[in-house]
Amino acid sequence: MSVKPIRFTTDEVCATLDGHKTTKRLVVKPQPVGKLAYCMAGYKHGTWGYPSDDVWKYWGDAYKRDAPIPEREKSRHWTPPCHTDDVLWVREMWAQRSRGNYLYRAAPHGFGTPEQQDEAMRGIGLKWRPSIHMPREAARIWLRVTDVRVERLREVCNIDMESEGIDVCLPLNLQKKQFGALWDSTIKPADRERYGWAANPWVWVIEFEQCEEPEGEK
Repeated sequence: MSVKPIRFTTDEVCATLDGHKTTKRLVVKPQPVGKLAYCMAGYKHGTWGYPSDDVWKYWGDAYKRDAPIPEREKSRHWTPPCHTDDVLWVREMWAQRSRGNYLYRAAPHGFGTPEQQDEAMRGIGLKWRPSIHMPREAARIWLRVTDVRVERLREVCNIDMESEGIDVCLPLNLQKKQFGALWDSTIKPADRERYGWAANPWVWVIEFEQCEEPEGEK
């Protein structure tokens, strides 16, 4: 088990605190030219690479290649951002009021909206700090990884979108529109042509459950 950081937007933190978000998608970099498979054995164990030519005969059609792989590309492997049973601590927008006393822009429903928190911050003369600068000692959300897989971004179904915090009471087309907008908000404008919703990139799909801070990590 490893303990690693992961960055969430304010909306993602709110959905996680509310218990609606249990999945996080991240862009696979560099982008593969076809589907990937987990390497279960050998010196590349724990990484992801292209399925071999005939592995589908033993493991099923899911391992058939969906595109030709250039010879120079076949040996490439990807290390996932985390593995099953790893524990992630969430980096979020934060502020420090005093030593060991941290504030967070995201709050679950019933504890004030982010806008209300912004107003309160102005009243006490503090400013929010970006999530990337958040130290581990400030972490309040801990997540245990339950599964990691690779798929195309737009393969997301309504159940998947629910686990991303999208309102499943909406019609499916509006769910996808909302999720697409949420996804694009996490991608730098200069990168959206390659990694945005319309580009349909390959992504890591990380499923998780909330947990306590691991013993010995305090």
